[in-house]
Parts: sequence; structure tokens; C-alpha cells
Amino acid sequence: MKRKLSSPGDALATNDAQRWAESLVAARANRSGVDPHANARTAGIEHGYEVQRLHIDELLRQFGGKVIGTKLAGGDPVAMAALGLSGPFRGPILSAFTHDSGACLRRGDFFICFVEAEIGLLIGNDIVATAIPPESEALVHSIEEIIPCIEIADSRHVDYLACPPAAVLADLAFAGAWIRGRSVKDWKQFDLSALEVRLLANGQEVRTGVGSRASGNPIDALRAMVADLGRSGQALRAGQIGSTGTYTLPYPVKAGESISADFGPLGTVEVAFS
Repeated sequence: MKRKLSSPGDALATNDAQRWAESLVAARANRSGVDPHANARTAGIEHGYEVQRLHIDELLRQFGGKVIGTKLAGGDPVAMAALGLSGPFRGPILSAFTHDSGACLRRGDFFICFVEAEIGLLIGNDIVATAIPPESEALVHSIEEIIPCIEIADSRHVDYLACPPAAVLADLAFAGAWIRGRSVKDWKQFDLSALEVRLLANGQEVRTGVGSRASGNPIDALRAMVADLGRSGQALRAGQIGSTGTYTLPYPVKAGESISADFGPLGTVEVAFS
């Protein structure tokens, strides 16, 4: 279903937005990357999110399932500046592309295929939509469990580093797949900002990281996510997940590699690529 953009004066026509989204979905199907849409360099952030919503609609239509949460990207200011973005940006977590730890995936199903170690927050109570970041204490009470996870970041664009901001958002903010570990209920005993993570490929350490890399603290990342959603009139609902950004630098995966993210006391998350 086509959605109307916010005003008649918008730079991106509805038909252009639909075609842009369809080209990204087609790239996933035919394994051929696409150049950014012709409107990408003049389109604003709101247009990028509009195409993202259309992109999600097409994926749900083709693959089924539902949106089970939101992932935050761009907690690293250097990475954000390189993409021309002034703050964190968000994409969907889709049930059709979510797997339990231990999954074996085909490397050929992805384009750039970078893995990142993250913490997901399972929301126990609806969080009121607000454009102002809520108090951390209120958010803590809304978190039912934390989930150590691996995000597979991907892009359907042939030159993702050269994409303008709207194109990054349209392409799901680099969302590729999400690997969930075992959830932890008594998470408040851990200092998530100080939590150290090791990323290993075939048993060899390739990345290390710490929770403070995710916007200073995963709870602060969640605050930013709630506010960013609120500016679009959206909210995190009970049962949804907020994945709060990577603890590690991205690692480019090759076929044949087995990846594990060791979160210490929170356990290990694993995924293999054939």
C-alpha cells in the first residue's frame, strides 16, 4: 500500500518513494546491488524514513512475519559524521530475519555482511511516545530483560560508504539480520556501560568492545531511540526489542567463518556462515 508523504511540497513524490523501496527489495532478491535513488541527495531525513516504511511493508508482504523491534545505529560520532548524519539513526528488527544463537546462514544472502556485538532490551511496558528523551530511571523500569545479540549489518547499495543520509535510512539503516542470545532477567546487577565484549571468528579474537561505545550507555541509547521514534509519532511497545548499538567495531564476515560474541557473564552468541 502506498503512503502519502507529509506535504504536497515534499521533494520526493509518492510514486518515486514506492519505486525506490521496490528497487531495494529487488536487490535483495536478485543479489545485485543498486545505486542510490536519483532523489537520494536532495531527499531529507523524513523522506528516508518514509521509504524505509515502504521498504518494510514490501518485505513483510514477501517474507511474512512482523516488526519485533527497532535497532539503533550510529552511536559512533565518527561513523555518523562519515555518513553525513548528526545523530543516531534507526531501522527495523524483523522476525523473518531474526535467528536464535547457533544459526547457520548463507554468506551469499548478504552483500557487505558486517557483524556487530550488541545488547537488546526487551520492553515490558509500553513507552509513551515523546520527542524528548525520557528519564533513564523510567526506562529502566520498562525493561523486562536484556538480550545479548549479534547484528548482521548489510546494505543493498553498491557503494554504501558514499550513500547520502536518506539512502542509508531507506535501506533499513543497514539492517540485515539479528541473532539473539539467551535473555537475562536479573540484568540490573550488571553495569552495561562497563561490560566488555569479545568478537571471535573461527575462535580467533578479531574485535573487542565495551558498553560505553553504544552512545555512552545502552540506556542512554534507548533514550535516544525513544525520542527519535517519538518525533515520528511512534513508540516502543511491550514485547518489542530495542537493540542499542554496537559494542564493537564492525567485522566483515567471509564464507566459512563461525562468529561468536562473548559477553562474559551474559553468555555467548554464535552464528556461522556457509
